[in-house]
Amino acid sequence: MTESKILGSLMNESAFKFQFIDLEQNIITKEFGEFYKYPDNLEQSTLQSYFQRKSMVKPDKELVATAYRWHNAIEITDLRDFSSKIIYSPDRVQNENDIIEYDGKLIFDRSGTTKKCYNDIFVTDNFIFAIFSGLEDDTPNSGFCKTIHIYDWEGNPIKQINLDRGIMSISVTSDDSRIYSFDIDTGELIYIDL
Repeated sequence: MTESKILGSLMNESAFKFQFIDLEQNIITKEFGEFYKYPDNLEQSTLQSYFQRKSMVKPDKELVATAYRWHNAIEITDLRDFSSKIIYSPDRVQNENDIIEYDGKLIFDRSGTTKKCYNDIFVTDNFIFAIFSGLEDDTPNSGFCKTIHIYDWEGNPIKQINLDRGIMSISVTSDDSRIYSFDIDTGELIYIDL
């Protein structure tokens, strides 16, 4: 990425996860990251919500990590050759039953039992930090996460941290020594020394 070229995501009409966008010409120069493991006749407009995600580019701009909201997976994509690999969380969540037929088409329907998986992600040169919920969508505060999964860029699990309170976002110092978040109930900035 440069000042005139950025990485985009979540373009609703796209069949791809990512787009390189030339800001000077205001055009998409490349799309990549095909969606997979979904029913063939799932509505195209449903793909982006079914694969709702947050992504963050590694500081060296060679890799991007993507954490999925409705799937217990983190994907690491190489921006040089566009290959990717999937890391599955130790919390086995299966939300495939939330694909339903509606008006003759298959759509993603978040029922009350749909479980939230990854809510936020933060990356450093060495690690991927992702916060995990695992709660059903209709559970009060299901967007609050009490688990932090830490992986290296090869996809190896490094550590799992269980919290005594729920958090919605995460940030990490560049030297990987401290995790920051915000306690929404008390208004306190919280941190964990690693």
